[in-house]
Formats: sequence, structure tokens, C-alpha cells
Amino acid sequence: MSKKLLIIGLIFGAFILQSCNSTISKAVETQITVEVAKPLKPVQEKVIAKQSGSKVEFKGVSFSYNPQIFGEVEMEEVPEQPLENETEKPFSEQSKHLYFTFKDVKQNQITNIKIFPVEGFKSAFAVSRNYIELFDEQLNGLRKVLKYENFRIDDNIPLIYFDNGGQELQAKVKHFSFQNGKGILFITHWSYEAALISNENLEYVFGSLTDDRKYYVLARMPVHVAFLPKTSPEEFEDYKRSYLFEDYPNPDDIKKRYKDYVSKITTKLKKLKPGEFEPNLNHFEKLISSLIVEK
Repeated sequence: MSKKLLIIGLIFGAFILQSCNSTISKAVETQITVEVAKPLKPVQEKVIAKQSGSKVEFKGVSFSYNPQIFGEVEMEEVPEQPLENETEKPFSEQSKHLYFTFKDVKQNQITNIKIFPVEGFKSAFAVSRNYIELFDEQLNGLRKVLKYENFRIDDNIPLIYFDNGGQELQAKVKHFSFQNGKGILFITHWSYEAALISNENLEYVFGSLTDDRKYYVLARMPVHVAFLPKTSPEEFEDYKRSYLFEDYPNPDDIKKRYKDYVSKITTKLKKLKPGEFEPNLNHFEKLISSLIVEK
């Protein structure tokens, strides 16, 4: 190859390389521009309650409570986070709502109240007909249980609550009212996996609707009782955790034994007085009874 051709080749190669670098540079710039241009999710409004004695008011909701029991209150207005497709699994917090969190003075329990516009669930689940139907089933079930205390869906007191957990038991079930609504109160133990009952997932729960049926209120207070272990044990009330995993020749036998085990604990919970729970159930009831949902 002549020296002249070699020089021409080098110049041509340099030109091609420069063009490629320019193209890559523009692509990177374009990618950076696209990333920066992506819309951000709305920021949740979060404020610490400015308490006037024991009175709280926020976004048309008000209630009174005992700060010595429940401590500081944190309040949020949570925006809607709609399902992106019909196969995505829903959760209750996707619907817009007000969220009140109580951090008790011992800092070991978190009581909370959530207030949802009922129609907000259909908006949040709009892409999935199945989940709208599931919502309608739970809403209709809640309306029924507010009339008939013993009504259940799959052995659960119906709540508009989308989660992996189920109600292992219900104790101290009763209808209960607040200033402009009615609901149902009960003790339950949430079951998230194969585990024996303990204080870890024991709660006093209130599910309700305002009198105009426009708002759904879900309130939950973790509770402890003296006779239950702090966390799930390996054995309790003559029942072993291993029974939940072992393959018995007679499956009906193990089901009966487990039912008897849960029944014993439920009976003990029913016999306890409000003050034998920690916190006292009366504190939660007093808070709920003062609730007003105006808008």
C-alpha cells in the first residue's frame, strides 16, 4: 500500500470514529434528558399533630384521645397509587386516605386510624375487574356484619383490607358507634404464616362506615395479654408448631386438634376484662367514640 493511500485511510477512519462518538454522545444526552424528564410521584403531606390538649383536627376529621396512653400523633394525607395493570396485586393503601399514627409513650406499639373515601377504591383498582368485584364483595360483607354480628366471609369478619394475613380468631366481637358512623369491634390474631398464636400479631380492630356510607374507617390497636407468649412459640396449650408441617395419616385429626387449640385461646380472650389487656381496651373505645368524619 502506498504512503498516500495509507494517509487517506487514516483520515477516513478518524472521520468515522468521530461520527460514532458524536452519535453515542447524543444518545447518552438523549437518555439523560429522558430520565430527568420522568414525572415524580406526588409527595405525601405529613405533619406532626399540633395538639390542643387531647383534641386532634385534620382535613375534616377530629377526635379526642389520651396522650399519656397513645403518645404523639402523626398525620398524613396519602394520595392514590392506582394499579398499573390487572395482574398487579392490590393493597389497601393504594386508595387515597387519611392516615393517623399513634406512637405510644413506651414506643413499642403503633395504633393507627385510616379513613378512605369508599369510591376511591374503585378508582385505584379501575384496571382490574376482578379486584373491583372483590372490593364490592368485602364492602357488601361489611354492610351485612354491621347488621348481623355473626356474619362471616370464609370465617373472617369482612373488612376492606387487602393483605396476605387472615384472622386466626375473633373474640369480644361487638357493634360500636362513633359520632357519625357505625362499625364492629373485635380482638383478632393476624395469621401471615404457619405459626402459633402469640402477642406479636394480636390486635383490637374496628371496621366501620360513616352514616352516609361515603367513608370507610379502619382502626387497629396492637394489644398484649399476660397468658400469651411474646412471639410465636414452638409449643403452647398442648399444641406443637411442628404439627403444622408434619404429614399425619389422618388430616382431619390435625385440623380438629388445631381448631381445639385456637378455641381454647379464644375462650380465654373472651373471659378477660378490658383492663386485662395492654393497653386497656376502654382507651381505644373512648378514642373511637369521639371520632367525627365530616368530609
